[in-house]
Amino acid sequence: MIKPKTQLKALPLSNASEKLPPLRLPKGFTDSTKEAINKLRDQLRYYAVVDIRSQKFLITKNDIVIAHRLRDVNVGDELRLNRVLELGSKDYTIKGQPFVSEAFYNIKATVLEQPK
Repeated sequence: MIKPKTQLKALPLSNASEKLPPLRLPKGFTDSTKEAINKLRDQLRYYAVVDIRSQKFLITKNDIVIAHRLRDVNVGDELRLNRVLELGSKDYTIKGQPFVSEAFYNIKATVLEQPK
């Protein structure tokens, strides 16, 4: 049996050419955590491991992800991916327990195709 798939275009974090301003985290995070996050943000390329309907996907900017059919979404809808297991770059990695705090990232995806 072939299950219908949904295509998503991942738009994580930022353009590789942009340098991000230092992150202002809510209270409760240690200085070492803030420093680690800002070191990661200074990197040029990022990746994220996200959970979409209990499937793990390693994504980078402009990736196309083919996931199981998503309910209640339409072509063109922008989704906020908030189940991130890991964020990283060439030099740094942040792993969630089980998920990375949403204060550290803003990852969006656009629905490109939704099978009937």
